[in-house]
Parts: sequence; C-alpha cells; structure tokens
Amino acid sequence: ASGTLGGLVAERLVTEHGAGHLLLLSRRGVDAAVVGRLTELGASVRVAACDVADRDALAEVLAEIPAA
Repeated sequence: ASGTLGGLVAERLVTEHGAGHLLLLSRRGVDAAVVGRLTELGASVRVAACDVADRDALAEVLAEIPAA
C-alpha cells in the first residue's frame, strides 16, 4: 500500500465497494496523504509494517486482526 497503485486500490475499495476498515501493509511505510484521503472518505485505516512475501510476518499481522 505504499505506492501509487496501492493507494488507488485502497481508495477504490472504499469508494466503489464500501470498505469501512482497511489494514494497509507496507515494507516502506504508507504515505500519510494516502491515510488522510482514506480517512476523509470515511474509512478506518490501520497501517502495519510487513513484507507480505515473509509468510511468518504476514501470519503474525493477520493474527492480530480482531474477529469482529
């Protein structure tokens, strides 16, 4: 979610598909402007540092997602 494409996909999830809660993962960090824009659109945004190619790291982040 750190690049332009990730930001656009996240924005589309909110505007076109009604996503209200997003977890953005990035190795490099997420641009504050992306988070700000998504928040303005009404989404709750959480950012986590994670290399999704690292299965253990990804599993750890996903395990922290509340069931609700």
